[in-house]
Amino acid sequence: MKKLILLLIVFLTLLACKETIIEKVEDHYQDNTPKVIGIYKVNGSDTLKIEEKIYFENGKIKMQGAIKNNIREGKWEAFFDDGILQSIGMFKDGVRHGEAKVYYHNKQLMYEGTYENGKESGKWKFYNEQGELVNEKDFNKGS
Repeated sequence: MKKLILLLIVFLTLLACKETIIEKVEDHYQDNTPKVIGIYKVNGSDTLKIEEKIYFENGKIKMQGAIKNNIREGKWEAFFDDGILQSIGMFKDGVRHGEAKVYYHNKQLMYEGTYENGKESGKWKFYNEQGELVNEKDFNKGS
């Protein structure tokens, strides 16, 4: 019996220390459907927001991405109100930094380029709705 109680105490201690992920509705629309959901990592008494999801009123995802120190960090995706991918971008310290791609509703690439500290950088490519390259601009040259 003592072994069983000891085993139960060890199990409960391990369970209490286990890291868990929870979702919390942080904002909602008038009809009470979620508008913003935060995803948190909980480890004992520590709670850390690691991701955020923003929804359209129709319940489809509008934007989602990683959070670090309560600001955008890493990959973020945006969607049209029917769920089709609209854009992918990278953030560093809450500012656009890295690769960016934006798509037409027909899923063809509209443009792609790179941000450095929130500003367009390097060569960007622009496409028509058929996916044909129609323009290029080098933001480092100002052309």
